[in-house]
Amino acid sequence: PSKPFTALSDFPRVWSVLSYVPRTDIEYTVKHYVKDLDGWNYSVYMTEYLQGTYLETLNSKDFVSDEVLKAGNAHVSSKDWSYTVLLDGSTAVKVYYDRLSYEITVYNVYTVREVVLAKPKQGQTVDLNQYAGSLWRPGYCVTGWKLDDKVIENNTLVMPNRDIRLTPIWEPTADTMYRVYHM
Repeated sequence: PSKPFTALSDFPRVWSVLSYVPRTDIEYTVKHYVKDLDGWNYSVYMTEYLQGTYLETLNSKDFVSDEVLKAGNAHVSSKDWSYTVLLDGSTAVKVYYDRLSYEITVYNVYTVREVVLAKPKQGQTVDLNQYAGSLWRPGYCVTGWKLDDKVIENNTLVMPNRDIRLTPIWEPTADTMYRVYHM
C-alpha cells in the first residue's frame, strides 16, 4: 500500500500530496538457534533467507519452524523479539529453541515403585553407572541395565526423544547369606 506524505512544491503556497510504495524486495535472514546439550549456549541449526517490506515489523515467534521443532526435538523458548526490515539487508531475526527433557525411570522390584532417575535432554549421553547406587535390594547390586529387553552396552546411553523405563540387572553380592533358586 502507498503511504502519503505532504511536501511543499516549488510554487509558493501550493501543497502537494505525494505517495510512495515501500520496497518489498528487501532481503533479511531468519536464524534458528537450538540450545546445546551443555544447557548454556545456543548454536545455529538452520538459516533462512527471505524478503520483506521496508520498515516492516517482524516478530521472532512468527518464524517458528516445525522442521526445527521435530529435528531438534525442542520447544520454542519464551524469548520473543521484534525486528524491523532495514534497507541494507542487515536484519537478522533470531528464533531460540530449548531442548526437551525426558524421564529415565526404573521399576524397583524390591520397593515395588517407580523411581525417576534423571531427566536428561534428548541427545545427551548418560552414564547409568551413577544411578546403580540409588536402587537397593538386600544381597544384590546392580551390574547393568536393560532397555526394551536389550542390554545397554557399557552402561552408557544416548537419550532418545522419549521417556524410557530401564530394567536393572541384579547380581548377588559375595556377602549374600542365602540364595533362592526356582526350578
